[in-house]
Amino acid sequence: HPFLELVSSLMGMAIGLVFVILPYGMYAVHELRARMAYQARAISVLARTQHVIAQTNSDAAIAQSAQITETLRSNALHMHDLRRNAMLEVFWSPTQIHLLRNTFEHLDRQLPMLLSKSIAVDKSRGGQSVDDQPDQVAFLELMDPSWDALELAVTSVNDEMILSEMERREPSDACWSELDSCIQNFGEKVQLARRQVCYTQDCGPPTAESIERHTRRMAHLFFVEQHARTVLAQRPVHRQPVLEWTCAGVATFIVQTVCTLDTGGGRAWRRPNASEVVRAVKLSMALIVCMLFEVVDELRDSHLMERQGATMLFTVIFVQCNSVGSSKRMTSQR
Repeated sequence: HPFLELVSSLMGMAIGLVFVILPYGMYAVHELRARMAYQARAISVLARTQHVIAQTNSDAAIAQSAQITETLRSNALHMHDLRRNAMLEVFWSPTQIHLLRNTFEHLDRQLPMLLSKSIAVDKSRGGQSVDDQPDQVAFLELMDPSWDALELAVTSVNDEMILSEMERREPSDACWSELDSCIQNFGEKVQLARRQVCYTQDCGPPTAESIERHTRRMAHLFFVEQHARTVLAQRPVHRQPVLEWTCAGVATFIVQTVCTLDTGGGRAWRRPNASEVVRAVKLSMALIVCMLFEVVDELRDSHLMERQGATMLFTVIFVQCNSVGSSKRMTSQR
């Protein structure tokens, strides 16, 4: 009687049921949520700091921006490390996995644009003061309202993504519509400011310094707009509601697991095709039949289980229920 194997199998199933039924700590999920909220706040602070750089040319603001950028990069690495464990902790809720993944990707895809923007604008200008640059002052006076509105719209979208994930609902459309409107208004204000400041006002003949200021200013505004468009492009698409951890979900999880084991673990965790489902169902039937011969007393004590009968019986079951496959799959089945 395979007492040790049977006891270990039963204990494993019991522990699995306890973890599914009883509440347990979701440490990775809570840590990931806290880091995503921190990432959203840091993105907002970085945008405001870079706005101050454009307004004041302050070396202190440039140093602070570089520090925040490094913090964003470090926090993003920790979020990547926590993502897999967080998904495993909420495996019983496909809806929560979907929302958590969307929020993570929404914040993570903003990082390359923010790093590119920092490289372009976080450079000292040798203590130049904006007050000594009338064209810069006039330009910023025209741009400030739309610039502030755009930064506020981006912050609102990030906050809505985090809040909707915590409340287990889809993000509202109002913040996305507001962001789209702010982007359009921002582009119009840029064109208006360029015409009024650069082409209408009498700022004298262009010099190398004024050309450099104008290039830096337009590069800054370009990355501000592109960051907002990156956020807008990640607008989630509403999907059909999915079944939570029901009988259908359990069956799907078992089929997915068997399909993965059927190739020796080399198969990616994806939706199986029809042939893989058929093979997984056959393999599951073979495993169930073999399990019955180990668990049910009448079958375990029958003449079929004497001497080499058990090995021959299990071999026939697997041959009848599963097609001939590769050596890797056969090894996994054993």
